[in-house]
Amino acid sequence: MKRFNRFLCLLIFAVLLWMWGSEGGFAGESDSLAVVQFHSGDSSMNPEKVTYKVRSQLITAGNYEVVSPTKVEEALNKLHINSRGFLNKEDAVSLSKELNCRYILMGEIVSLDIDEFDTYPGGINIGKVRWEGVHTVTVNLQMSARLLDGDTREILFTERFKGYSHRESHDVGVEYIDIRMGDPDSDSMVRTAFDQATESLVKKVVSSTPLSGCVLAVEEEYIVIDMGTNREIKPGMKFAVIEKKEYTHPQTGEIISSTEEKGIITVEKVQEKLSYCVLSRGEKDSIKPGFTVIFRE
Repeated sequence: MKRFNRFLCLLIFAVLLWMWGSEGGFAGESDSLAVVQFHSGDSSMNPEKVTYKVRSQLITAGNYEVVSPTKVEEALNKLHINSRGFLNKEDAVSLSKELNCRYILMGEIVSLDIDEFDTYPGGINIGKVRWEGVHTVTVNLQMSARLLDGDTREILFTERFKGYSHRESHDVGVEYIDIRMGDPDSDSMVRTAFDQATESLVKKVVSSTPLSGCVLAVEEEYIVIDMGTNREIKPGMKFAVIEKKEYTHPQTGEIISSTEEKGIITVEKVQEKLSYCVLSRGEKDSIKPGFTVIFRE
């Protein structure tokens, strides 16, 4: 009988691990994030390249499992959501659930202004050196973005991010031989401005999303969570264990979410993709696999 119970426990744990690793998994199981293709607005910027840059920066940040653009496109088609840029809230929540992805990032290039002008001060002569004019290029870029938490249905931010680049080149001459000091490259300046805006956007995403994962298993000695050295988890870090529930309004059909903190756990041992934690506060019996864990300190 004891062997059977042990086998049953191992079987249940294996099923939980399979659910965690499968595409279905637990809702909100990790800090997964999907980027809807950005709209390029009235600018000449390629929307696919804009979206690729944003995704790449988020992957580099290392805080998220970023959903592939192919999966995002397939989910949008399945849900019959044919959109670029900003989705409405209900469509974004539906996309989050379809992808089993916690965060949805959307955005667009609001404006891209490239100003070029020449100034001619009338010429200045200093010995054999002549300075005649200045060619100036200024780039101003604004990008708007919105981040939605699919678990809570909350819009975490809607904000504009700016990029700026300014360069000058001078016309000079030595013994009346004209030398152009190199015209500013407006294309590279646009890339510089866009990189600035994207960097600000990624910082905002990271600061708006707490490090979180989920409970894999509740063992006799430890509570196992789905984050390890791959998420820079270290012994001593504390996480709140959160139970999330959803209720459907019987009249309006609106989905209303609620959360309840079930305890505080402290990381004791860390492996590559999971950590073993001890309960610091709360009742272990109230903590179940699939509950969310959110970093506290």
